[in-house]
Amino acid sequence: MYDLAEATVVDKPLNSGQVCFWSNVGSSIHIWFNEEKKGKGKEFEKNKETKEYSITTDFIKPGFYFFKAKGVKGIGMMEWEGTVEVKEDFVLKFELNKKNSK
Repeated sequence: MYDLAEATVVDKPLNSGQVCFWSNVGSSIHIWFNEEKKGKGKEFEKNKETKEYSITTDFIKPGFYFFKAKGVKGIGMMEWEGTVEVKEDFVLKFELNKKNSK
């Protein structure tokens, strides 16, 4: 009936973390985070002072996650992909720019 024969002390679960993708190449960026679409255009928030756009993931468990992003700047398409590490109680800021595109 029960899966434990006696009381057991376990480690406290880890707190979640977040990833904030940001860019100054415009708001028309599509992001997939572990193959789930996370944002495009209007979901990116614009910082009025820096004129940069950002979108933050929901709170997620610490670990390694794959992301893919596509955006248009001028007449060219830009793409990014890679792995990010989410850490407990931490917001990782990841810049999507021309230098780190594929």
